[in-house]
Amino acid sequence: MPSEAEPPQAAAAPASRRERWAARARGWSPATRGLLWSIAAGALFSLLNALMRALTQQVDPFQSQFLRYLFGLAVLLPLVARQGLSAWWPRHMAGQFARGIVHTIGLALWFIALPRIPLADMTAIGFTGPIFIMIGAWLFFREPMRWERWLATGLGFVGMLVVVGGNKHRVPPDYFQPPPGREEAGRRSARATDARAVATPA
Repeated sequence: MPSEAEPPQAAAAPASRRERWAARARGWSPATRGLLWSIAAGALFSLLNALMRALTQQVDPFQSQFLRYLFGLAVLLPLVARQGLSAWWPRHMAGQFARGIVHTIGLALWFIALPRIPLADMTAIGFTGPIFIMIGAWLFFREPMRWERWLATGLGFVGMLVVVGGNKHRVPPDYFQPPPGREEAGRRSARATDARAVATPA
């Protein structure tokens, strides 16, 4: 019997731009992916610093720090509810407490300085974090450090000095005073409190 003709196969649909980028990304090395994630994190942290600077101009630094972690907790709660508390419970509680204390002190200092110096200086100083992490990894974990990394560390530190030192600004006399916006907001709150106290019948 004569064989039946096979039906023509439909032409494959052209891949979308997203699929092409996904296929290309699968061929990237882990170092390339980590570098791109680091660049994206730096951009998001710069945006975060700009928003937090605007917030600390109006409220106390410790209040803004509390609000930051309050919203962070709100994001994590659905994940904890889905996976269970045991999946998120730390194995080394003492180490977590030590890390939390150091991290809290560092962030408190960061939020205190945020409304008082230019945002470009804050960002430049903040980008020195990977430099100190690299040095700490070499000192405490004995990770290998080639001369290229030392050169990159030195260039990064010099770049920070160029950004920070280029302004040639000195510490003003009112450095430790609250920013004008927050001081005015405090006066308005005090006046509103006094007005409510006067309006309230005895």
